[in-house]
Amino acid sequence: SKQVLSLGYCSCDIDQFFHQADKGLQQAKKENWWQAGNHFNKVLSLWKGPLPSAHFQCEDMIMLEDDIVHTLKHIAKIWGPYLQERNLFNEAANIYEKAWLTDILDQQLARQLYTLYQQRNDRKRCRVTIKKYREALVKFAYTTEEIEELCKELIFAEKP
Repeated sequence: SKQVLSLGYCSCDIDQFFHQADKGLQQAKKENWWQAGNHFNKVLSLWKGPLPSAHFQCEDMIMLEDDIVHTLKHIAKIWGPYLQERNLFNEAANIYEKAWLTDILDQQLARQLYTLYQQRNDRKRCRVTIKKYREALVKFAYTTEEIEELCKELIFAEKP
């Protein structure tokens, strides 16, 4: 016989993730950065990495994962520069790294992270960022010429 588990008065991390992200983005749009940061910090505390997609290969889960990644990247691209402008380098690096590792081919996030490390004169992390980016390009079968061009763009592009 089948049994049903009913959960009343519970909340789901994913719902909280999107709720806090939406609230933070609304506050950021109004340039209420303190309030936005409070919501974004909650989002980051909920982020535990990508969904275990090996176990959930249905279309709905793939779309949900895409929405989560898109949201995290969007927050990083908005909030990271704000933190960086205020010399909150560790906080900016944290959000950039978390977002970039969800989509390592995202050149804008790679550039933001690389620029942050340049500002801190952290050559080692600059090299690591380029290395990870290059390895991802190789993994996704970019040609040698494309890899060299994209890495040059990353290093020599104007600040985001």
